[in-house]
Amino acid sequence: MPELPEVETVVRTLAPRLTGRRIEDAKFFSKHVVRQNFNVLAKRIRGKTVQSVERHGKFIVIALDAGTLVVHLGMTGKLLMDAQPGPYTRALFELDSGLLVYDDIRHFGRIEYDEKLPKRVARLGPDAFHISVEEFIARLRKHRSMIKPLLMNQTFVRGMGNIYTDEALFAARIHPRAIASRLRRPCHTAARIDDRDSLRCDRFEGVLYLGLRGFRGPEGNVPVASPGLRSRGGAVRGLRDSGAPDCARFARDSLLSSMST
Repeated sequence: MPELPEVETVVRTLAPRLTGRRIEDAKFFSKHVVRQNFNVLAKRIRGKTVQSVERHGKFIVIALDAGTLVVHLGMTGKLLMDAQPGPYTRALFELDSGLLVYDDIRHFGRIEYDEKLPKRVARLGPDAFHISVEEFIARLRKHRSMIKPLLMNQTFVRGMGNIYTDEALFAARIHPRAIASRLRRPCHTAARIDDRDSLRCDRFEGVLYLGLRGFRGPEGNVPVASPGLRSRGGAVRGLRDSGAPDCARFARDSLLSSMST
């Protein structure tokens, strides 16, 4: 599933091309992706101009001159500029200049329109990319749950998912089952710094991903991993009972909160 870095890549690519564009028409083809009435939704956004494209956790927020269009990519969703519609196209946005296509093989994504940010999106925690060390530590001390499930809880901090949480905790040398409130301050700080470093945009030179299968940028390209990253995913992703980098012990794959860890 696309996490904060992948969604940030999409937003950074779309923003300069979508901002200022007017939606001439819209067509929807999946009741799983779009749960509002197709005709009513198309009418509400027709003629609206895109004011901005931003990321809110894992959500893509397209602010219009009246209302907000919110997109979640789910497992296999893709927003593609000027692409040809295909068998997996679930939504089309005809612009005054260009075409925005939403493809989704598995229908797990979501597109919705509201006058403002939907409540379920607005109530998410602070962004993993922007939260300060002080706020991060204060929030951790309030929770007696295991650190990995907590970091993946979007109401605690938004944007983190399974892959990057594993990478951040490994870099900080914190066990995924460690109790959040029991971590010492150096561990708090290390987790926050490594969390941010794992997601830092300039570090990845605009290519923010760890080789997610099937991931495509808005221009239909397959991003190439930056130097220093394994194309199959960072330091520990994909390792199963094998030697981890910079670690004398073996990395073992296990389940934690029904997620591979």
